Amino acid sequence: MLLSGTPALNRATELYTQLEALLPAEMPSFVKFAERYCVKETQRFGTKVAVKWGDAKRVTELNGLLVGSVMIRRLKKDVLDQLPPKRRMRVPLDPEKMDQDLLREVERRVAKLGPDTVGSLGDSAELFKLTAQAKLGAVLDYVQHLLSLGLKFLIFGHHRSTLDAVESKVRQLKASSIRIDGQTAPAARPALVAQFQEDSAIRVAVLSITAAGSGLTLTAAQTVVFAELYWVPGQMMQAEDRAHRIGQRDCVTVQYLVARGTLDETLYRTLEKKSLSVNGILNGCRTGLDASRQTLESAAAESARGARVPDEPTVAPAEPRQAEVSTPRAAKRARLALDDVDADLT
Repeated sequence: MLLSGTPALNRATELYTQLEALLPAEMPSFVKFAERYCVKETQRFGTKVAVKWGDAKRVTELNGLLVGSVMIRRLKKDVLDQLPPKRRMRVPLDPEKMDQDLLREVERRVAKLGPDTVGSLGDSAELFKLTAQAKLGAVLDYVQHLLSLGLKFLIFGHHRSTLDAVESKVRQLKASSIRIDGQTAPAARPALVAQFQEDSAIRVAVLSITAAGSGLTLTAAQTVVFAELYWVPGQMMQAEDRAHRIGQRDCVTVQYLVARGTLDETLYRTLEKKSLSVNGILNGCRTGLDASRQTLESAAAESARGARVPDEPTVAPAEPRQAEVSTPRAAKRARLALDDVDADLT
C-alpha cells in the first residue's frame, strides 16, 4: 500500500515507479509508458541531444487506468466539507519599485529566448536568480503594505537572498517573524510552528518553497504570498496548503507576485500548463490555477477583508469535483493500450 496525497508533483512520468511497484506484471518499460502518456521533447546542448518527457497526453485514459486499478483518491472536499475556500490571485508588481537596470537586462534575455521557452538549464537558473533580484524592491514594498494592514501571513521564496531581504525588512519594520528554510534543523521546526500558531505578535512566517512547503501546519494565517514562483505545481500547491488545511476557519487567499517582462510570466504559464495535466491525470478534471488578476491594492484589501471573515464563512469546494469515469472500461482500455503503444485507443 502506497500512501500519498500528491503521487505526481509535476508530470505523468512520476507515476511510473509507483505503478511498477503495484502492478509489476502489467507495466511495460518506462519508455513505452512515457511514449504512451507523455509528449516527447528534445533539447540540444551543443552537439548532444537530450530527451525530455513533458506535457501529458491521453489524460482521460491514464486517469481511467489509475482509478480502475490501484488508486483510491479523496479530495479535501470529500473529507473536510467545512474547510473554507481557497482563492488564488495573480498580482502584478509595480515596475517602478524594481531595479530598473536588472529589469531591462531580464527583459532583454527573456525576449532573446522567446516567450515560450526558458532556454538551457544554465540560462534558466541565471534568469531565475536575476528575476528575483530585479523584483525584490517591489516585493519588500508589498510586504510593508501587508504589515501596515495588520495582517498575519506566510511568505514563500526560493533564493536565500530573497528570504534574507524579507526577514530583514520585517525586522526593520519592528514586526516579529519566524523563518524556516533548508538550514533550519528538523528538531527546531515544531517550536517555530508553535510560536507562529500561538503568538499573535508574530506576524510573518518567512518560508522556503522547497524546504518548508510540506509537513507544517500554519493555519494561524489566512494569507499566503509567493515572492517567487517555482516551476513544480505540486510543490506550489503543497506550500499553499500550509495554511489551507484542517483547523483553518477562514478563507485562505493565495497571492502570486508576478513581475511583467521577466521569467515570472514564463513560470506562471508553465505552472498553469502543468496544473492542467496533473489535475487531469489524478482528478479526472483538467483544471489550472484559476487565479484572478488583481492590482496590488485590491489584493491587499481582499486579504485584509479575508482576515476578518465572520465565524460562518460561505463554504465552497476548494478543489474541482472528479469527473465521472466508466472505471472498468477505462481501465481495460488503458491496459490494452499499454500492450501496444502504437495503438490509439482514445
